[in-house]
Amino acid sequence: MCGIAGCFGIQDEKTVDRMLDAMTHRGPDDRGIHKHRCGVFGHTRLSIVDVAGGHQPILANGGEAGIICNGEIYNFREHRNWLRAKYRFKTKSDSEVALHLYREKGPESVKELDGMFAFVIFDGDNYLLARDPIGIKPLYYGYVDERLYFASELGAMSLAGVQLVHEFPAGHYYTPREGFVQYYSVPQVQEHLITDFEEASHSIRKTLTRSVKKRLLADKEVHVGSFCSGGLDSSLVAALAAEEIPHLHTFAVGMRDEKGEPSDDLKAGRIVAKHIASTHHELIFTEEEYYESLPKVIQKLESYDPSLVRCAVPCYFTCKLAADHVTVV
Repeated sequence: MCGIAGCFGIQDEKTVDRMLDAMTHRGPDDRGIHKHRCGVFGHTRLSIVDVAGGHQPILANGGEAGIICNGEIYNFREHRNWLRAKYRFKTKSDSEVALHLYREKGPESVKELDGMFAFVIFDGDNYLLARDPIGIKPLYYGYVDERLYFASELGAMSLAGVQLVHEFPAGHYYTPREGFVQYYSVPQVQEHLITDFEEASHSIRKTLTRSVKKRLLADKEVHVGSFCSGGLDSSLVAALAAEEIPHLHTFAVGMRDEKGEPSDDLKAGRIVAKHIASTHHELIFTEEEYYESLPKVIQKLESYDPSLVRCAVPCYFTCKLAADHVTVV
């Protein structure tokens, strides 16, 4: 998780710096800001790929082009291999691949990226904002006197004095010339394509395995863990991750029942952790701690949606536990 913030049409470095201050928690490892004739671009970094050399903004062409990115590009190596013949890479970062792919193919290059991302690219007088196909990574935008401001969080946008903030739509990119362009839409469900049980099982296993393992992307010194509540979803993900990461760190949280016994999630998580031989961690929270956490959870969630808040509270405690042991879950 990183944070990006910036503006176009004005060199408001002071405001962008304040916006970054509000998002330090998103990127505690590094911070960068770049002033360009078309605007200002800032980044707070959580280092996952190219820990030592992946400082952002990543610049090219003498500072005339650059990128700030929150996310991961899973297929960056295959693009990097052919782009190296034409473009000089300054880092080993996956984000730099998105920059040079844009320089080669323009806005349509977004379609070729497999990942979760929200990024901004500038190149001379042109620029591009883009968000991943289903909106995993957050991005907001708004205007002050017809000047565009953007950030990873609503709270940062308020510091820019934006009165009406918009969520950047998932699966879209934006350029001054084209406006908003939808480059991805969720395919319609097509039923009964596979009727053979064995074929369906093989396809599900293959797809799920590929999906989990590509998300383990990180430098060797960056520790990756997995949630493990003992339910079907987290158990499958943790088991597949454990095939790649020996002694995978797994995390489960819960409360005690009226008899003082751990919740079913905790009991089930222990069974799974033993089966996959993970290094397992637990946190038991009280009802009082649950209610104490609500203001902070809602502030960071930036939503009052009851269903989101309900699942975000235990997720908050799980993340708090995981942060003591790993960088990525």
